[in-house]
Amino acid sequence: MATNQDNTTKQRKHVDYTFYNSRQWRNYSKRFRLLCEVCEGNGLYEPADVTDHIVPMRQGGAKWNEHNHMGMCHQHHNRKRGMEAHGVCVVTAVGVDGLIPNDRGEIVNTLLAKDRQNEDLWIE
Repeated sequence: MATNQDNTTKQRKHVDYTFYNSRQWRNYSKRFRLLCEVCEGNGLYEPADVTDHIVPMRQGGAKWNEHNHMGMCHQHHNRKRGMEAHGVCVVTAVGVDGLIPNDRGEIVNTLLAKDRQNEDLWIE
């Protein structure tokens, strides 16, 4: 994953609640909220609570392109948001309506690596 030094925690607060609370988004996003794709990478089957924009809309991410959406549990979504707040971002490609991740697996692998780091902290 790349680092974007211009990304600040201030940007994180600019969330389009009108978009996320719209009936259109709520109905559309249900299809992604089955299982957390990151947990599946760990062999776990946890429900996805959030449909994440892999490339955030505030960074030019596509609003409606399914290649930019991923079902995540709250834990992985919050971890990803924290990484973004510290300048971590995915390599992108240009989609029809905005940026999409070049490789969806990049975010899954990065979050799985973070999971393994956290496990190592607890092993005695």
